[in-house]
Amino acid sequence: MKKTLIALSLLALCGSASAEVILYGKIRAGVEFNRGFDHEKSWGVKDLGSYIGFKGSENLGGGDLKAIWQVETRAPVNGNGLSGGRDTFIGFEGNFGRATLGHQATPLYRATERFNQWEASDSDSGFPMQLKYFRRYSANRHTSLQYQSPEWGGFDFSLMVAPGNNLYNSRTQDHNPAFGLGLNYQNSGFFAKYGLEYAMRGHDRHSGKDAHIHALIGGYDANNLYLALGLQYAKNVYPYFGAPSNVTRQVNTYINDVYGIATINIGGTNYDVPYNATLKEAAISAAYSFGAVTPKISLAYGTSSGSTLSNGWKVGDGGRYMQAIVGADYAFSRRTTALATLGYVRSRVSKRNPYENQWGIGTGLVHKF
Repeated sequence: MKKTLIALSLLALCGSASAEVILYGKIRAGVEFNRGFDHEKSWGVKDLGSYIGFKGSENLGGGDLKAIWQVETRAPVNGNGLSGGRDTFIGFEGNFGRATLGHQATPLYRATERFNQWEASDSDSGFPMQLKYFRRYSANRHTSLQYQSPEWGGFDFSLMVAPGNNLYNSRTQDHNPAFGLGLNYQNSGFFAKYGLEYAMRGHDRHSGKDAHIHALIGGYDANNLYLALGLQYAKNVYPYFGAPSNVTRQVNTYINDVYGIATINIGGTNYDVPYNATLKEAAISAAYSFGAVTPKISLAYGTSSGSTLSNGWKVGDGGRYMQAIVGADYAFSRRTTALATLGYVRSRVSKRNPYENQWGIGTGLVHKF
């Protein structure tokens, strides 16, 4: 019923649209084969993050001030229907910049988005062929208030405040908010982006220490060449890359490791996992276009310091991963592109655990409108 109402609302929007309403989106699908941990194998037709959106504005008179809005929703090709979860907001725009209220990509998201060059779904399917580990914190959107400044000589900044009850999906507890900051610069093809997310911990969190995540992305994107280096540092967060078999996630998934809650079972006893680990990561991506063909590559590496349980055990210590992704795009036109991707991940959840390997291969088609 909910999905039907969403669809009818979007159709009504189209019917009442003025010239200022824009319809846009991407349809992205592929065929993937994955060999996972424990030699599990799977293959199938996968949605790679298809979505549809509507956006528009109204001039409020008296100068440059406009009301702006956007409605964007997932539109997967796997038959699951429209499901929301993408940027949807309302606000004002003018000479002062832009102020918006709604479900929006964070400054941290926008910093690492420039680094990511792979078509990816929001699920764990095709994991080796996506930068899921490196973007584990930034591939999130928050219901928040945000401000985006105008651009001055290639420089701009953004601010975010996300209320705690929105972050933790609760109306009954006094959760603390999260804050975001984005700094951006671009000139003649060179670009630099910094994203920060700072999450204040409440008394009901496993760790009373505030979490903070920093991402710094820099590179060059012009003249058929794309080259970018990314660095990420996270403090007081979930200790694991991946999800050990004896860890039970109670909130969210293991990709969203800032606002979740976890317990671990040792010898038949459950212990809370404190969110006080330190993670350090680095990645590099490159691509070059030869006419219609664009070969691409990404390499990523990360380490974890681990968290100490109430019984003195340290979990997640020495966790690390190494990832390599190679592929190529073929542009049939400005709107339609074919792609092929091969990805490999080697990781361990702690120094007490052996390394495990996972790889995947896929091909797909993307059309934007």
